[in-house]
Amino acid sequence: MNPYEIIDAWHARVHNAVNDALAYLASLEATPFSDGILGEWIDAMVAMRFTADDVPLIVRIIDKTDPHLQEAGVRLARAALRTVDAAAELEPALARLVSREIDPWVLEALVDVLADTRYELTPVYQGLAQIHGKFPTSGWGILRNRAIQPWRRLVQVYLQHAIQVVRPRERDLAYLPILERELGTRGWEVTQRHILTSMGFDPDEHLRLLRGRP
Repeated sequence: MNPYEIIDAWHARVHNAVNDALAYLASLEATPFSDGILGEWIDAMVAMRFTADDVPLIVRIIDKTDPHLQEAGVRLARAALRTVDAAAELEPALARLVSREIDPWVLEALVDVLADTRYELTPVYQGLAQIHGKFPTSGWGILRNRAIQPWRRLVQVYLQHAIQVVRPRERDLAYLPILERELGTRGWEVTQRHILTSMGFDPDEHLRLLRGRP
């Protein structure tokens, strides 16, 4: 047997267990596990392959009010996107997630999704722009002994996105005001050139190469 066929067959055998786990998480309203135990389980699950049948369950997990489950759903969404063309199906749930103030750890997981430039996810960027810099001021959230700065990480993602397009798309225009405030610039072209110059690039040469990219 081809060694790749062995791996594919193994993933096929364990997929039922993955789907059962997703269905269980989707049935919960709040996690019954400690943060560490749930995290270890999700660590194992995100290494698996997902199918289109898994995506509706992941959407249901993202839609939970428990931030631990929200974070799990976002991490699972990122993992599913490796093997399933599901950005369009996941986008509404991710947009709903950012339609309100978001737990820092949930945002941290979401930044990992947005760092992949293959996905437009324009409504998600638009929602994030509306709540930029805000975290929940009441209620319960995820408590861990590690400092994170997800809004700062998100700005770095915006900077990387901004230098990878010749003309801004709707997604880019959503985060443009954030970069303008950060950099003291005004307008897409000025902002983009400022970023490129600060990174040590020649803006004209960089844009010329972008225009010639397939």
